Amino acid sequence: MILFLLRHGKADWPDWEGADDERPLNEEGIREMRVVAAAFKRLKMPPDLIISSPLPRALKTAEIVGEELDVWLINTRFWGRGSIDGNVTHCLGATPGPT
Repeated sequence: MILFLLRHGKADWPDWEGADDERPLNEEGIREMRVVAAAFKRLKMPPDLIISSPLPRALKTAEIVGEELDVWLINTRFWGRGSIDGNVTHCLGATPGPT
């Protein structure tokens, strides 16, 4: 299995007054993630699975890449409380791919 870590796209909003964890991607961030998805396609290295934080900018990043590459997305919001490690292990163990 190959693991990729992807940081969310640009989410700077000069006049943002909401909570930091509610900041969405801006237009530049959306364009950045489309470029990232295109790079994965060009390299023929699409992920088998995307696991995302439920925060808006992270989730939108994952949605863009997942839609562009036709990859299944897991939003960790649905894991609830408990062992994150157990959930990750379960998801990764159930994912087909190179070992």
